[in-house]
Amino acid sequence: MRGFRIAWLQAWAGIRKRGPRNALILIGVAFGVGFVACARIEYLTFLDRGLVGEESERLHWFSLVALAMTVIGVGNAMAISVAERIREIGTLKCLGASDRLVAGIYFLESLVLGIVGSAIGSSL
Repeated sequence: MRGFRIAWLQAWAGIRKRGPRNALILIGVAFGVGFVACARIEYLTFLDRGLVGEESERLHWFSLVALAMTVIGVGNAMAISVAERIREIGTLKCLGASDRLVAGIYFLESLVLGIVGSAIGSSL
């Protein structure tokens, strides 16, 4: 439990420190999830009307592309975050942090960004 608390505090510090970039990530995730939600609602409307066909197939592909772009965007942002913080990772490892703790920091950071962005996108 102590390791999770340390990982959470480090992840939260990373989120606050990189505010403008994380705001852009949140906007991207919100738009992606919002688009997928709208496409799903439209698809259900087509199903209710019995209009399953080319238009509904197009909605499936659009929502799949939007979801893939959202995942790639978050993954790219986390890769950049890891590349920027090589010294911090080295310091943590020298102080005795396990690989699991270091990976947990970045996992929690991306999880928080994804959940908050998804909530914003779903509510919009």
